[in-house]
Amino acid sequence: MLPARSAPVHVAGLVAAACGCFLRYLVGQDTSVLPLDALVVGAVALVVALVRRRWGPVVGMVVAAHPLTTHDVLGPVLQPAGPTELVAALLVAVGVGVALAAGVVAVARPAPRPGGRWALPAAVGVLGLLVVAVAGYVVRNTTYASWDAARVERAGFVERRVEVGGTAMNYAEGPDNGPPLLLVHGQLTDWRSWSRVLPGLAQRFHVFAVDCPGHGASDRLPGGYTAEALVAGTAGFVRQVIGEPVVVVGHSSGGLVAAGLAADAPDLVRAAVLEDPPLFSSVLPRARHTFNHVDLASTAHGFLRSGRTDFTSYYIAHTAVWDLFGPGGANLRERALERRAARPDEPLSLWMLPPTVNEPYRAMPEYDPRFGEAFFDGSFHRGFDHAVVLRRITAPVVLVHASWSYDANGVLLAAMDADDARRARSLLRDVEFHEVDTGHGFHVEDPERFLDLVLPLGR
Repeated sequence: MLPARSAPVHVAGLVAAACGCFLRYLVGQDTSVLPLDALVVGAVALVVALVRRRWGPVVGMVVAAHPLTTHDVLGPVLQPAGPTELVAALLVAVGVGVALAAGVVAVARPAPRPGGRWALPAAVGVLGLLVVAVAGYVVRNTTYASWDAARVERAGFVERRVEVGGTAMNYAEGPDNGPPLLLVHGQLTDWRSWSRVLPGLAQRFHVFAVDCPGHGASDRLPGGYTAEALVAGTAGFVRQVIGEPVVVVGHSSGGLVAAGLAADAPDLVRAAVLEDPPLFSSVLPRARHTFNHVDLASTAHGFLRSGRTDFTSYYIAHTAVWDLFGPGGANLRERALERRAARPDEPLSLWMLPPTVNEPYRAMPEYDPRFGEAFFDGSFHRGFDHAVVLRRITAPVVLVHASWSYDANGVLLAAMDADDARRARSLLRDVEFHEVDTGHGFHVEDPERFLDLVLPLGR
């Protein structure tokens, strides 16, 4: 009878939807762990569906609808970034449809006997799904950088090097598909931190993503890590390499540089996107009560006085990040130190941590700790008054404010709190403000919404 057959069809639809979610996770379309959560809950729902034929499919249908509410399925189907992304989105869409239809039939006309001949195959299938879930999670966490690099290369990006004002600057350039867009990354990373959004941005812009001095393959500038010097160098890059006004996007400390560029060189900036910049909070003495000062700035300061030569190992041993993991943080620190000692020539990546946590370690070997020292002693902001800079910006600005909180010691676990964001908005002449429910790395954690905010600036 059809109702009896609806159970395995229901199972098949859920499996297809789950596989589609994981495929999207593996290719970087979704970087959260929600696909893993969906599979685990879905597996439980499948067991319930086979034991209780009426309520099981109800739970299964709720789980089936989960990908539709937590993943953009229609967008990749209509405008896929590539064949793999299209297959993944179709698997989700078709799987959800089949699961919902079969679930309706199973609820409307439940079979008289629970379990039946499908119980054992279902149990084996559920176990297989959990194995695939864990394996997929591990693979994604340890290989995300190579997946992202491949997508960036397919999008047509080429890495180049140029000397600007006596400083060698490394950068990536995409195909000329529109007005120029300049990307300025934050501390502790490089131009590849934009990898999740580069293919999407390249569809509407001529993208230039720089390695800031002291990061990536660009020159180090001992004593030159001030906002004024970085703004001047960025302006020189725009004039020499791009040659026309740009839309500039800056993340974190790169947002401070982007703001300075818009203020000091209005002829070079069409619009600016300031992605969670540490406005006001990063200036001493208040900066001492921010996570960046407690973590990176203080660690860089200690390292430069330690006589040690491997900043990555020193950072792993002294970073405050592990404290955010509670009792398990100490174990993670030990695992990280062991892996760093065993593979000192490779970027650190821990299989149990998602890309958003592993990402800072990818580019850490090329990071100059003296950049962090400039935030520790306040020299970065010498002659760079945040309020004055914001008042002087005449170009349209998109200001993005990520989630924020204070810990029990009154340390700001973010770039800005609500008062900082409110003050910044009041000082900008033409501002579009967005609060986002992500951590500091908005463009990494929610690339699709990031593109929604930036792409309209290319019209």
